[in-house]
Amino acid sequence: MNDMLHKKVPQIKKPMSEEIMYVLHDWIRNDETQESVYHTEEGIDLWMTQYHCGSCFTEEQLLEDKELLMGIIEQGYRPVFYLLFPKAENYKKVINSDLTNAGRND
Repeated sequence: MNDMLHKKVPQIKKPMSEEIMYVLHDWIRNDETQESVYHTEEGIDLWMTQYHCGSCFTEEQLLEDKELLMGIIEQGYRPVFYLLFPKAENYKKVINSDLTNAGRND
C-alpha cells in the first residue's frame, strides 16, 4: 500500500452543526466489481487512516485532504459516504443510530 496512506494526519475537529456532514461508510474497489475492501489486507491499511467507517467530515475538511484522497482513489479505491443534514428534523435520530454498521451484511 502506498506510503501516502500512512501519512500522519491531524485529528479532525467535529464539524460545525450548520454544515452538511460526510460520514464515511466504506471503501470499495473502483472497478466493475465495486467490492468492499473492508475485510482485506488493503482495507486494513485504508482503515488505519483518519478515513475509516463512521468518520465525519465537512466539505472543507475533505478538500484540505484532497491530495491524500486522490492518491487513494488513483490506487483503485473509492470512498462511499453518507450525507447528513444537521438542520433536518430527524438528524439526531440518524446520528444516534448504528451508522457504522448500516447496510453491512458481514
